[in-house]
Amino acid sequence: LVMDPNVLEGAELFYKLGVFEPSDDGRYVAFSFDVIGDENYELWVRDMETARDVWMGSRRAAMVVWAADGHTLFFTRERADLRRQTHELIRLDVAAGHSEVVFEEADERLNVGIR
Repeated sequence: LVMDPNVLEGAELFYKLGVFEPSDDGRYVAFSFDVIGDENYELWVRDMETARDVWMGSRRAAMVVWAADGHTLFFTRERADLRRQTHELIRLDVAAGHSEVVFEEADERLNVGIR
């Protein structure tokens, strides 16, 4: 799969790819990118059957992992203060478009990570 920033919606002058993670069944690809250089990565999912890209409603996306069911995506989100600390773990049902915070770390000294 080739992600060509020249053909992505908006055709911005600046693109920095963050994450790139296909689902195990190959149906979806989660990817994030920064279009202005502030390292606030927007999370998108491409449906490989339709070639449609859908914004997942999140900026500051950090790490992503697909569940075995192929349509549930877990991702971490950084704090809004731009200290690059991950503090939320979010579960996203790509097919339904529904997301929920599964865990939030209140201690600012700690980060949330997934693999």
